[in-house]
Amino acid sequence: MKQILFEGILISLAALLVMISFPVGEATASVVPDCPWEVCIFIALAIIFYIQRDKDYRSVFMIGYLFGFLYNFGTLSWVVITMLNYGNLSAFLSYFLLCALVCYVALYTGLFFLFTRLLTDRLRLPTTLVGPAVWVLLEYIRSYFITGFPWNLWGYTLYRHLLLVQIADIVGVYGLSFVIVALNCLVFDLFFRDYSRRMKLSLLVGTATLVVLTIVYGRIKMDEPLPTGPLNVCLVQGNYRQEEKWEPGMKQTTLDTYEQLTRSTFSSRPTVIVWPEAALPFRLRYSGLALNSVAMLARDCRCSLVIGTPDMAEDEAGKRHFYNSAFLITPQGKMEERYDKIHLVPFGEYVPLTRFLFFVEKMTEGATGDFSSGQRYTVFRGDFPPFSVYICYETIFPDLVRKFSAAGARWLVTITNDAWFDRSAASYQHFAMTVLRAVENRCPVVRAANTGITGIIDQKGRVLDKTELFVRTTLCGTITARDPQTTTFYIRWGDLFAALCSLYVLCAACLCLMKR
Repeated sequence: MKQILFEGILISLAALLVMISFPVGEATASVVPDCPWEVCIFIALAIIFYIQRDKDYRSVFMIGYLFGFLYNFGTLSWVVITMLNYGNLSAFLSYFLLCALVCYVALYTGLFFLFTRLLTDRLRLPTTLVGPAVWVLLEYIRSYFITGFPWNLWGYTLYRHLLLVQIADIVGVYGLSFVIVALNCLVFDLFFRDYSRRMKLSLLVGTATLVVLTIVYGRIKMDEPLPTGPLNVCLVQGNYRQEEKWEPGMKQTTLDTYEQLTRSTFSSRPTVIVWPEAALPFRLRYSGLALNSVAMLARDCRCSLVIGTPDMAEDEAGKRHFYNSAFLITPQGKMEERYDKIHLVPFGEYVPLTRFLFFVEKMTEGATGDFSSGQRYTVFRGDFPPFSVYICYETIFPDLVRKFSAAGARWLVTITNDAWFDRSAASYQHFAMTVLRAVENRCPVVRAANTGITGIIDQKGRVLDKTELFVRTTLCGTITARDPQTTTFYIRWGDLFAALCSLYVLCAACLCLMKR
């Protein structure tokens, strides 16, 4: 019994170390000192490996699964706020759906420990040579399986450590996860595995070389000068809570608010002004008076406006399709181009498996029934360097964002409505992921959020400026677009590193089968 209690305490401790490594909400931040807690993630897996060292395979999986359940429950607890407040669900059903999601995501953690143990036992390899690649494989699968849910991949914990994240323009966020897991495995191999001194020294030198090369590469990239050609942008944060946003009487009020805030930025002489996702709670394209007001605003400013708004279009058969869209309004007041959101939010913009989840309602307004997915990676062009817009949830999919850069975008705009998250950790976690998109693509990213966090991030991942949550404000700044003659390895090849890790694990698995 004492042994079980001791192991339970260690598992809980490891889960806590992971939870505090990710950005936390305002309630937690008010009682936890502001310091680099993310370093805790470098030993969390080592603690679990220590507990499992003499266990059978079934116990290895169950311990890993419990660890995954606990830390994912902590980092994803904001789901309850969203479901309870905006999904019209009871507290019981909200917690049930959270537990269902956490049970699913925890499977990857349990499988990580099981697969790593199987490969190290049968191939007699150190954990350091197996664990990092297995982790990347499972994160990669999680990013695409079913609809994909790559929220809080471990590499995001390093978003504030600029020297470490620069390598993301080669290996993506998966490469950062690889480094974190490699250090965890090294700690376990050095202190809790009975290897020869020569083997331990080799593992130490190899892992240290990996870390040093990562830092040196980061230093080189941080010292590189930014491209020339400043571009002034302004972002508008209207700050409408979700419960009031879609009330019928709010249409004109919302438009007036955004017009007043936009006019207040004219003195900054912006080239582009960005409004958040679904800033206007109606279909702008079919609202003549509102469209005229917006067109006049663009002409008065002599700049382009990017506006998030629902949209509707009919196909050849006359069937109506609803989209979560972003429109470009030119300085001449013309609506020239739009982007329709490609990767929709399950339960937010459509309900999957409605046959079984008939009791769940889609949370997003603006469509009769489910939203439809867009098909084009739109690049907006005009009197500015070409750019693309991606919307809200899409920021967590690195390969999707990469395709905008590959299509010709030289800077990126992300618009979002994080009112769903209230003051929970989700808003901060969501913002952290945007930092990695900037580094991977070497493109500055400007982020306009309805309730915050609105921010400007340069191509090195530096947060140049940002707003607080739930304030009505604007944010103006200067960025420099990516040079048209340059690109990144990640833009060209995408998640090649993750694919190579997957191939490595599959080859190791084949060797295991051959040895049976």
